[in-house]
Amino acid sequence: MFTPLITHDSDGTALAAPVNTARCNGATYKTRTIGDLRIKDDRLRAAIEGTGHLLFDGGMGTMLQAAGMKTGALPELLNFEEPQVITDIQRQYVEAGCDVITANTFGANAHKLDGAATVADVFAAAVACARAAGAHYVAGDIGPIGALLRPLGTLSFDEAYDLFAEEVRAGVAAGVDLFIIETMTDLAEIKAAVLACRENSDLPVFATMTFEEDGRTFLGTSPEVAAVTLDAIGADVLGINCSQGPAELRGLAARMLTVTDKPVMVQANAGLPHVDDDGNTVYDYDAAKKKADEEGRSIDIHDYSYHGRKPQTKEAAILMMADTVEAATRTLKERTRENMTQMIRKLVRDKFDSGELNESPITFRELNEISDAFVRTLMGIYHERIEYPNLDALKKESAAAELPAKTETPQK
Repeated sequence: MFTPLITHDSDGTALAAPVNTARCNGATYKTRTIGDLRIKDDRLRAAIEGTGHLLFDGGMGTMLQAAGMKTGALPELLNFEEPQVITDIQRQYVEAGCDVITANTFGANAHKLDGAATVADVFAAAVACARAAGAHYVAGDIGPIGALLRPLGTLSFDEAYDLFAEEVRAGVAAGVDLFIIETMTDLAEIKAAVLACRENSDLPVFATMTFEEDGRTFLGTSPEVAAVTLDAIGADVLGINCSQGPAELRGLAARMLTVTDKPVMVQANAGLPHVDDDGNTVYDYDAAKKKADEEGRSIDIHDYSYHGRKPQTKEAAILMMADTVEAATRTLKERTRENMTQMIRKLVRDKFDSGELNESPITFRELNEISDAFVRTLMGIYHERIEYPNLDALKKESAAAELPAKTETPQK
C-alpha cells in the first residue's frame, strides 16, 4: 500500500524529523517497507508479515492494584521505587508463555510525569525490569498523553508529536524491540504517535485503538476508519485493545480485516466495565456469566472486582471517581443531560455513602461541584445534535426537490 511518508533523504539517509520539516529541507519521497525495519529475528518478522503469531502479556495496572498500588500513584515510578514488583509481575507473564512483555511505560510521557522523572530514565528502568523477567521481546509501551488535542482540548498536533517522539527516542536508547501504541481513542493522537515512531526509529510499530459498545472509539472512530488510517500512515501491525471482552472484539477485528492487509492484533480485557450497587467498577466475564445463567446460579460480584486502598488525597479521589463515572456513562443508551446528571450524582453519592472517600479530605460540597464538572465534561463529548424548528418539514421539502419530475403517460 502507498504510504505517504518521507523517511529518507535523496542520498538514502534516514530522516529523523517531522514530515513537514523534511519537506522544507528538500527531502525526497520514499516509502518505508518491511525491508527498512530493524527486526530482531525471523519469528518477529513472520508476525509482521502475517505468517506467524505472537502472544502479548496482559494488563499491568490491574496487577499493580492487586499488589497494593495506591490509587492515583504513577505506575511508571515503580520502575525505580519497586523494580522487583514490576519484574515479578512480568515474570509471571513470561512463565505463562507470553512472547512479548510490555515495558511499564504506558504513561511515561513528559506531560504525565510532570517532572517526577525524566522520560529517558523511566524507559531505561522499565526495559531493565522486563529484561530481568526473561522477556524475549520487549515492547516500548506508548499510551495516551493525558490531554485532549484540539479542538476538544488545547494540545496541538505538533506538541503531541514532540511528546511521543521523546518517548520513542528514549525507547530506542533503552533497547526495546518494538513499540506498542495502545488504548487510543482519538484518531489524531494515534496519528501523532505512529508518525513519531516512524520518523524517530526503524523499529516495528504496533498500534491499537479502544472501542465502545457501539463499535466506535470514545471520539467516534469506526474500526474500518481506524484500520485504513493506521495502515496508510505506516503502522506495521494494527488492531484493538481494552474496553470489551473477546466475544465483542472478534466482530470488530473482522471488520478491520476487510479493509487492510496488515496483521491485526487483539488484546481484549474482561469486558466493558460497569458499576455495581456498591459503586465498584466491575468487569464481567461473558462466558462465565452466560454459563452461570444457563445453570440457574449467580456469580459472586467480588470475584470480578479489584479493591485497592482508599484515596488519601482529593486528587486521588477525583481520579477514582472520574474512572468510575467515565466507564459507567459509556453504558447509557440515551446520554441526555438528565440521564447523565442522575447517574453521575448517584455514583458519586454512592462512593461517599460506602465510605470509600473516608480517608480523603474531600467535602460534600466539593463532591457536588465535582459532579457538575463531570456532567459538563462528558456532555461536551456526548453532545446531542440540536433539533431545529420545523426540521421534519424542511427534510420533506428537500427530499421532494430531489425527486424527478413526474410525467403524464399519454392516454390511448
